[in-house]
Amino acid sequence: MSRISVAIDWDGTASVNPKLYLQIAKMLKAAGMNVCIVTFRYHSEMEGELDPEWFEVITGLFCTERQAKDEYMRNLGIIIHQWWDDNPKSVYMSALEIW
Repeated sequence: MSRISVAIDWDGTASVNPKLYLQIAKMLKAAGMNVCIVTFRYHSEMEGELDPEWFEVITGLFCTERQAKDEYMRNLGIIIHQWWDDNPKSVYMSALEIW
């Protein structure tokens, strides 16, 4: 069985309490899961946002540049099993489709 992959959104999710979500990410990783941050933002918008400790825990930081998150990740060959997102529409819809 492959490892479960969990995608945590940044804005409105992990950004609300980064220290708490970092601890959660550590627990998920310790349980054998892949953890990544997937955000609607552009790469330039994420510069300096995450404490360097995040990069010791997460598999990657993925900036979809307003594209639907699931399609973006699948195009990279990454299947996400659990989405933790305050805006579930962003998983399957682009920013233009939502707003």
